[in-house]
Amino acid sequence: MRDSLLALINKTILVKYKLPNDALGISKTSISSLDDYCLYGKKSIDLATIIYNGIIEYCENEYKIDYKNIDKEQLKAIQIKMNYIEDQTVSQKKQKGFYGEVLLFAILKVIFGADVLVAKGYFYNPIENSEAKGFDCYHLIDKDEQLELWFGESKCGGDFKKPLTDILSKIQKTLSDEYLNKNILAINRQMDKSTNFSPRLMELLNEWEENPEINLSE
Repeated sequence: MRDSLLALINKTILVKYKLPNDALGISKTSISSLDDYCLYGKKSIDLATIIYNGIIEYCENEYKIDYKNIDKEQLKAIQIKMNYIEDQTVSQKKQKGFYGEVLLFAILKVIFGADVLVAKGYFYNPIENSEAKGFDCYHLIDKDEQLELWFGESKCGGDFKKPLTDILSKIQKTLSDEYLNKNILAINRQMDKSTNFSPRLMELLNEWEENPEINLSE
């Protein structure tokens, strides 16, 4: 990630507090098993700048980005790795979801230190001209003898109620073993494009290649 973008994210997106917060008398959400993080964006214009400049790293693995020709890379990412249609209205573009997805990518990578496993742009098919299916992001943490796959969902819209309603209406499906298995298989198809090879994850995927009856979610 470019130093300028990294600095802007660190300056703009702050952890306001975690839940539960006894001092403020706020409990955590009923669906969380860990603490909830409440983040705060200092300036709307800086958040917009993060989204615009984060598109390239969100769509493309960093080792393939020509940082000396960043404008060309930006155009390529927008045209072939995300569902962006220039002449649509702002409200129509918001409904695509990539504003929130790019912001989520930046937050997970910078604030939480979760490295991208496979850039989301590889899951987009320009012929279909629709949003890439599956989770909104795929991140990996592999340390201290522990493998963690972080799969993210994002919603970006007007008031907070509709995005929350959308997420909660799909949460049973999203957290199901069947959905997880399908997403891991989708990752497996794109692992040749990964920049973050985890020996533990590769061992798991190789075992599945030998025996497809393995339950990957387990």
